[in-house]
Amino acid sequence: MRRFALIVALSLAVVPLLAAFSLGSAQQPEQYVNAGVFPYSTASGDMLVLLGFDGDRKSWSDFVGTCTPGETPPDTAAREFSEETRGAFPDDRIATRLESLEPVRIGETLLFLIEVPPISAEEITRLAKSRNSEKTAYCWVPLDALLQSIDERGAGHAQVPELCVASSRELFDVAADNLVEGQGLRAELFLAPNEDLTRTSTTWPRCGR
Repeated sequence: MRRFALIVALSLAVVPLLAAFSLGSAQQPEQYVNAGVFPYSTASGDMLVLLGFDGDRKSWSDFVGTCTPGETPPDTAAREFSEETRGAFPDDRIATRLESLEPVRIGETLLFLIEVPPISAEEITRLAKSRNSEKTAYCWVPLDALLQSIDERGAGHAQVPELCVASSRELFDVAADNLVEGQGLRAELFLAPNEDLTRTSTTWPRCGR
């Protein structure tokens, strides 16, 4: 009788704990590994996207990096963008704006499309050179020119226009894929760039590094 009473008592104690654990596991946010931005400007009347030249890859790319545990996707994206432009776009201001935007998910990467001030490529390059940035040059590129090159040459061989000065005109294939995916999933943004889509979810994915 005592044994039966003990089993019942344990069951009453353990079952709620297991249920709570299962519920908590089910509510765990999905993971992400990389986050970044595809910055654009419409100040000139055309859709221009900002690219940076990666000296190690010898190609032009967007601004994406690996998350640090404890960061939210906006934190990661803003930090990477600020680091790779050497403070031309302060991360605290960018992170605040990203909080309200819904990113595009591309595998383990979350990509934000955000309109930024049209700071000249020359000014950003000057800042980068003075602070030893991993990106050595910058260029505002017409979106339609990039997409046309990707269509004609494929993502792995797309090029930026001649106006972008660096040792190579190659567009990093991952950046090309990101651009196509982002453009496809967020066509509304490119059609009406001043009408940013806002977040509908209340929980950010957690860093899965």
